[in-house]
Amino acid sequence: MPADIARAKQAELATQLRHLEENLDRASATATEHEQLIRTLTKLAANCGQAYRDGDDETRRAYNQAWFDQLLFDTDGPGQVSTRPIRTEAVEAIQAAQIGNPRHP
Repeated sequence: MPADIARAKQAELATQLRHLEENLDRASATATEHEQLIRTLTKLAANCGQAYRDGDDETRRAYNQAWFDQLLFDTDGPGQVSTRPIRTEAVEAIQAAQIGNPRHP
């Protein structure tokens, strides 16, 4: 193989390797951020009921936005209302992890 072609291929491979390393660094940073978020959400979940009850309107709104993408309400009849929460992706992940892990009820 001619030296100029080998150098060009080596430079191309070096560029690809650099891009892959950058992507890996970004993925690692994202995984670390997600892990920190899940740890924080798990800590909040332990006391969120009391914090919600004790909180002002702004605090309750923040909790609702952190835990739910939507809260759907249906009137089933006079005086009867049913609800269906659509949880955030983070809360769904935590709930799925707890269901899959028998140590967490």
